[in-house]
Amino acid sequence: MVFPFKLFFLLFALICNLPVFAQSIYGIKLNVGISKIPVRSSGYTSTSSNSTIASHHSSPSFAAGGFYRYNFKNSYFGTELIYDLFSGVQKYHQDHVTDEAGTYIGYIRSRVVRKYGYLAIPVYYGHNFNRFSINYGFQAGYMLTGDIRDVGEIYLSGNYSKFDNLHDNATQYLNRFTIGPRAAVSYDLNDKFSLEINAYYGLNNVYKDSVFSQRVMQILGGIRFNL
Repeated sequence: MVFPFKLFFLLFALICNLPVFAQSIYGIKLNVGISKIPVRSSGYTSTSSNSTIASHHSSPSFAAGGFYRYNFKNSYFGTELIYDLFSGVQKYHQDHVTDEAGTYIGYIRSRVVRKYGYLAIPVYYGHNFNRFSINYGFQAGYMLTGDIRDVGEIYLSGNYSKFDNLHDNATQYLNRFTIGPRAAVSYDLNDKFSLEINAYYGLNNVYKDSVFSQRVMQILGGIRFNL
């Protein structure tokens, strides 16, 4: 995954070095919204014979950074350099744990919160429709931070315990590069400010371990300011 990120960085540099005329727009942006990081594996199915239930939930997310846009008549090329935070919650309940004989011995419940921070470079092509515009392209990212917190309780064979495990350097277990399609719609309020909504879906597996399958996905809305 190193090559795609380098390619996106070269595209970012190329677009930013296009001739600077009136068509060129620089600015900053701030987006907030929700993201999700679902995990799939043989041990995290929705239901199973031992009453295992795993559910995935959205969590707050944001992106902030700078953008460059080179306008043509009714279209444009654009790129950005942003910090993009993905987060997601997974709830795991095994309410009927049994021993080898099938006798009930207790339960396991946990709540896993994942937070992955990326240095990301979106590259896209767009069309202008008066004050509205729509663009589509791809985004590549390099993971800067990866935090995983697992909080829960265990009751087995009469013994009860709680746990709170924080892995604040989980990048060693994860693929640090991500790439996927993204799309956005924006509306110009005036010459300086515009509103936008964008979405991203990561294509590659975040986990290094092929037993698990994990993707990052995100929907954000926010404001752009032209410098």
